[in-house]
Amino acid sequence: MSLVCSIEQCGGVPTVFVNGEPILLIGYKDGAQSTRTYQDFSQSGYKTAYCNIKIDEILVGPDSFDLSALHRSLDKILETNSNCYIILELHVNAPDWWVSAHPGEQQVDSSGQRYGQSMASPIWFKEACQFVRLVIRESEKYYGDHVVLYLVGAGHTWEWFYRTPLRYVTDCSLPMIEAFRKWLREKYDSDENLIKGWGIKTSIDGTTIPEWAEIITGDLGSIRDPQKRRYICDFFEFYNELLADLIIGFGKVVNEECRGKKLFGAFYGHILDWLDNPLTGQHSGHFCLKKVLESDLVNVLAGPNSYMDRSLGHEASFTSIVDSIKLHGKLWLAETDTRTSLADPIQDLCGRPETLGESLMLIQRDFCHALVRGVDMAWFSLFKGWFDDPAIMSFMAQARVIADYALKTDRSSVAQVAVFVDERSIFASTGREAYRVDPFISREPRASDLMAHLGCPYDIYLTSDLDKIDINRYKVFCWINSYWVDEEMRNFINARIKGKNRTLVWFGTPGIVKTSVDLNNVSDLIGMDVSCIEAPSEMFIKILWDAHPITSKTNLGNLQPTWVDGDFEEYFGTNQLLSPRICIEDGQAIALGRYSRDGKIGFALRSRKSWNSVFIGAPFAPPAILRQIARFAGVHIYNQSEVYLPGNQEEFQRAGWNPDGITNPGDDILYVNDCFLALHWKHKGHRRIVLPEPRRVFDVLGGSVYSELTDTIEIESLGSSTCLFYIGRAPWEELH
Repeated sequence: MSLVCSIEQCGGVPTVFVNGEPILLIGYKDGAQSTRTYQDFSQSGYKTAYCNIKIDEILVGPDSFDLSALHRSLDKILETNSNCYIILELHVNAPDWWVSAHPGEQQVDSSGQRYGQSMASPIWFKEACQFVRLVIRESEKYYGDHVVLYLVGAGHTWEWFYRTPLRYVTDCSLPMIEAFRKWLREKYDSDENLIKGWGIKTSIDGTTIPEWAEIITGDLGSIRDPQKRRYICDFFEFYNELLADLIIGFGKVVNEECRGKKLFGAFYGHILDWLDNPLTGQHSGHFCLKKVLESDLVNVLAGPNSYMDRSLGHEASFTSIVDSIKLHGKLWLAETDTRTSLADPIQDLCGRPETLGESLMLIQRDFCHALVRGVDMAWFSLFKGWFDDPAIMSFMAQARVIADYALKTDRSSVAQVAVFVDERSIFASTGREAYRVDPFISREPRASDLMAHLGCPYDIYLTSDLDKIDINRYKVFCWINSYWVDEEMRNFINARIKGKNRTLVWFGTPGIVKTSVDLNNVSDLIGMDVSCIEAPSEMFIKILWDAHPITSKTNLGNLQPTWVDGDFEEYFGTNQLLSPRICIEDGQAIALGRYSRDGKIGFALRSRKSWNSVFIGAPFAPPAILRQIARFAGVHIYNQSEVYLPGNQEEFQRAGWNPDGITNPGDDILYVNDCFLALHWKHKGHRRIVLPEPRRVFDVLGGSVYSELTDTIEIESLGSSTCLFYIGRAPWEELH
């Protein structure tokens, strides 16, 4: 009997239901399709397995199909776990023979380099849909009582990325040009309207793909003026929307073939890994998440944890805007390809641990992350053998049981901090003086990554969802990249957000674009007078200690010191040359920090009658600073551990100073919802966690009661660790 699957609310978060019963899609996936991996996870109680099928395994030639690969792959899983659910990934990039047979449908970059199919090719899309229909019909006929979700993937690594060269326009093919012109006709209707919108002499049929020189030309440093360069902004809006439309189109196919009884999803929405690099970000294709979330044809979005830094003490953050995904009733599926010490050293990517003990801590961290944030996950061994150890599989079995218990708990967020990411703003940046060059190379932190070190929970949303959330839950509103804020959004912020003693935190160049680039737009939005320096410069800010409780030396302790112009001082920021640089010129603002370059104010607070505005000119701030801002705003801080580091360079070196800056116990990774609290750290020290009210505390990983009633959890640690506490009102033992 074929399954009936849906996504409904359970425990305050979107949850998969199969034949009316909720399940957590915590599953396993093996790139090598190892029988041992399948057996180990099956014996550990796992009920969900992943299988991927590539189009060239089935479509072996023109009008020639061979479905035996589908049966072999699914049968191999079912031989080791006959009752499991299956997530079937369908990879639809055109086979090599197809690309050779259709040269006019290839992606061609501005250097003339050819790749696979153009994502704008209607011929490829039509035949890929036929492939998807064929596979679904076969799988539903023979495996319909196992398959719960179809994930369709295309593009680079099948994650809906354009193949993105850093020095060329990624696709200048005829199919892409024709698709752009079609999009312009739908938006502008006529040449007259296009000329009026772009402000240049042009025509729809004469429009082509922008030149590279046009793309990297800014009007104020790296800021692109949409009024002057609407052509470029329109192109990237179209370019990203094209992939969203393809995903929705495949969703229509899956829903038709399954009559709405199975789930559909895609690896998409990986915004956070590209946020600080507009140049490749706007070429990625992922900045149309809003449209995908608004489609009823898409149920699940998936992606790997960030490749930025997965080492001990760091987060391995989600790559997407998970709270917006949940807000729209959809599921985020975290593909957790955590490297363990069993991985070949050549497979090291952003934090391979050296020992089995470190491997377990990272695995526990990533499990706790998904559990507490209310998303599902897959353990993914990209290459053979990453989890082939009894100790690792023992924890995997424990995690499976904990996940089953969690279904009976309230997994709602208790965050009082809301972080906002703006999709459209990336189209108003050239990326020439962007903060990050490549998310897989650069190791400087991002504002979104550092939120996990706040010491209190946070939610992260698209700015386009601002009018859909319960704003009364939050005391801090943090705007990471909102440099394009139109009149409608400004009016909403002014009328609904600025008030009730809330604190608004702005990074970089907030609101510099309304309809066009204007420095007055910044002042109008943040409520402080500003000036601007266009010449590219580093963004180091030296803190003005004790200028305000936010910069209290007693509360902050010693921040990570940084070498700036020969001084070993407590600065924060980056030595990358950025432009423009916003400076505060407001006599009623309290200066909290000054730029190292010229002493101008780059960190300030201005308190209004009913709201507070905090401006930070750097692209990020240390967790201790953000935590102090949250504390000032009245947010409950869970992690109240001592914040201290040795006070000079020699002491730092003797203490094993770490350039990652995450050494204070107060900066530990912390996740909290209504029923669970998780903590992960790298360095030794005393931890003190304070709950908003007394609760019964159960040590989930240790399997024992920490306290029958307490509001304080004390931990003395000699090294790295991960812990998980259940703080729900119903006793843990009664959740069987």
